[in-house]
Amino acid sequence: MRPGHRLSVLVLALCVSGVALACSEGGENGTTEDVRAWGVPVRIDLGLPDHWVQEGVELAVNADGAAVATWLDSQTGIWTNRYVPGSGWAEPEPIERGEGYPDWSTPPRVAISRDGTAMLVWLESQPDAIRSSRWTQAEGWGATEQVDRGFQEYGVSGPDVAMDDDGNAMATWRRSGDEPMVVASRRIAATGWGTPIQIDDGNTGYDYGTRIAVSPAGSAIAVWRGDDGQGHRLFANRYDVDAGWGNSEAIGDSSNSWIEDDPQVAVDGLGNGIVVWRQDYYVGDMAYYSRVTANRFTREGGW
Repeated sequence: MRPGHRLSVLVLALCVSGVALACSEGGENGTTEDVRAWGVPVRIDLGLPDHWVQEGVELAVNADGAAVATWLDSQTGIWTNRYVPGSGWAEPEPIERGEGYPDWSTPPRVAISRDGTAMLVWLESQPDAIRSSRWTQAEGWGATEQVDRGFQEYGVSGPDVAMDDDGNAMATWRRSGDEPMVVASRRIAATGWGTPIQIDDGNTGYDYGTRIAVSPAGSAIAVWRGDDGQGHRLFANRYDVDAGWGNSEAIGDSSNSWIEDDPQVAVDGLGNGIVVWRQDYYVGDMAYYSRVTANRFTREGGW
């Protein structure tokens, strides 16, 4: 078989097997046409009441295409739906259903591991608490767990969650009060949530949310906005499976900056990370301009 024929057969086989390639078929006059397209939108909260607020929609997808969507309904609480490749969306399921009008502070955050295990984390008020629920193939959604054990006497805000390939989860949030701090807790798949630990170094002067990303092997990077006396800056800390959390670091450019805000973080398969954020520069007379800024972390060179 000639090399060109072998390549054509290989591409055809990959297209049939579902590998994401720019597969095409012959069009008129011998031209090729891309046959990929978006499907028809489907309602995934089917059967639920048509309320005005379906807020805080979040989505997580793993490497195999399994997905979990979650949202907060102002009248009935937290709902989820799962997407299974080859089958489509399942039925919506409630996580917490309160009577009347439950006081939910924030919509949930969601993560999913390679084996399909999923984790929701959210802030529940009156009293403030960081709660979670875990989905497994064997048991479905489990009982609600309180993540911030030992911190109940303080207010909490800004939770986030991420998972590794083995189904372990890492959650972060901010504790307020007289001694504000950024806190993290790791959930081992087989044993549950561990003891929350402070991961900042006294640079949490502002009450904003946290962001966390985890590599497939379990290393993590957390990022938040704080204050070390030099302005509204972004800080990060890194978790290593063998060594635990390190020291927090300012990761932005503080020269002439006014505010560093709205961070997002992602980690690759080797544990390297990227953070992007909005950086506002003050130019006087209450005037400022903004830039989108990024910083990259490598295991060899740091930020």
